[in-house]
Amino acid sequence: MVFDNRRTYLCYNNRDLIRDGFIRTVIEKEYIPVSSFNVSRLNNPPRGVTYDVSIDEDTNEIISVRERKKLLPAEKIKIEIDFSKTMKNAVTHPISPGPLVPGTVGSLVGDLGLPLMGFGGITAGLTEMTYHILESNTKINQTVVITQEILNTSIIEFDGFPLSIFGIVKEHIEDFGIDQDAANVFKEDHSQAKLRIDPVTGNIIASIGLDFSAEQLTRLGKFSEGSFLGTGKKRITGATDSNGLFGSGSNAYLRIVENSGDSGEGEEREVVLFKDQSQLFIKIVDDDRKLKFRGDNKEALGGGEYPFSIMGTTGIDATDKQIRIDTTGLVVGDIIYITYNTTVGDRHLRQNVDHRGAIGQGNTIGIVGFMGAVASDQDIFDYKIRRWKVPPLPYGVTMSTIDKVTDNYTQNSDYKLTLNEFLTIDAQQRIDDSFELTGNEATEIEGWRLSEAILWRRLNHMFAAD
Repeated sequence: MVFDNRRTYLCYNNRDLIRDGFIRTVIEKEYIPVSSFNVSRLNNPPRGVTYDVSIDEDTNEIISVRERKKLLPAEKIKIEIDFSKTMKNAVTHPISPGPLVPGTVGSLVGDLGLPLMGFGGITAGLTEMTYHILESNTKINQTVVITQEILNTSIIEFDGFPLSIFGIVKEHIEDFGIDQDAANVFKEDHSQAKLRIDPVTGNIIASIGLDFSAEQLTRLGKFSEGSFLGTGKKRITGATDSNGLFGSGSNAYLRIVENSGDSGEGEEREVVLFKDQSQLFIKIVDDDRKLKFRGDNKEALGGGEYPFSIMGTTGIDATDKQIRIDTTGLVVGDIIYITYNTTVGDRHLRQNVDHRGAIGQGNTIGIVGFMGAVASDQDIFDYKIRRWKVPPLPYGVTMSTIDKVTDNYTQNSDYKLTLNEFLTIDAQQRIDDSFELTGNEATEIEGWRLSEAILWRRLNHMFAAD
């Protein structure tokens, strides 16, 4: 999972809503023609690789070879990030062109010759990005039953950490009475619909959430700032905004619309809502206390020796399990459908990459001169998941309202325990192994903390992990 840290957008495409970041468990390849395969590899295949070989019974010759390579689990992962960056032109012109005076040779040379001459130079560009290595999956139309607690708080809490939400809608119901043919036709037109028999009335009922077609599911997650529309510039900013809504951060291929034709992009790109449906997702609820201890926060110093600061909102970093929804018109027992990407396993690594690239440009005389990369340096900051203690939440604030706090979390005391407070809690835990925090003394939170830095420059001073 890769996102541009400056804009805090995750990058996704059509493979589990992860743009160029999904690693398959197994990949397969058939060698055509067979002569392109080195048969000596059959004697000592690499680790994790197996071959399915077919042999002609008459000639005893190999007629087909299929290679099966197991990718996960893996001891090492190599990451290649392909992106573009815009740099300032380093070519300078020694003399500005003068006014054109017909009939004078000097002015013709000044206007037509000198503008074609330029001195080369070196230009540099800075790219700051952050990516995570984690296990995730996209869930299509997962159902959630509305409870009184959800109505009271507008909060849904997941087992995993939601990363990107495509849409949340209320269940739509179609009652076909006893007309099985009509129900079957509806099912053919709406592949996500589920048919059942109402236990009370005996009628045939169709229930459906987001009305994806089979073709649309193959395109879920695509957006125009990658390569699917042939754009030349390779961007990695993605299509998920800082609230966690997919499609708000870029031109997503699929759009949720209320009526066919609303998006102006053609029906194949429209996920049309039924009349009793609307987008219910509001935001992923983030705990700002964790950001204060994350190295790449709003107060980060940057400059290579320190992680760079983020711009705008906190970004999505796979540490929040809650989302906020619009509960208007919902009642206890209603069913909603959620299509989203979420973690389903370990969050292995978070890494900042600060890349400096330099391009050299040669002199120009009427034609474009030499241009090529002359330097490439990176500063890398690694993070690991850790747990630590912070002061208790302010009076009246709970985890379901923590994203609405506006008058707290401005001083260090809002985030950090004093030394005496920490020592008191630590002493109690040492004496009594069963001691648990009640929330009055402190709260334990979990987030990303700096664990390692790999820097290209020589440092004059060491810095603390936090």
